[in-house]
Amino acid sequence: WRGYSRKDQETILEKARYLKAAMELRRLRRQLHLSQETLARKISVKREFISRIESGRQNVTLETLYRIAQATGKEFTLSFR
Repeated sequence: WRGYSRKDQETILEKARYLKAAMELRRLRRQLHLSQETLARKISVKREFISRIESGRQNVTLETLYRIAQATGKEFTLSFR
């Protein structure tokens, strides 16, 4: 970790946040036995959009997270720790 510059460390930590959210969405989708295509249809987006979210390449708005929660029958809550 010390071998990375401060800027590189910040970039890595930023990407880790997106990947954590991406992994959680993928876990939920698979737990519910939903394909990317099915989830995409439920929230009126393309399957590629779901794929980008799950790979951590797509920034997700709160509105999208609420739509995913509604489509999966879950409650989306936001908290700061």
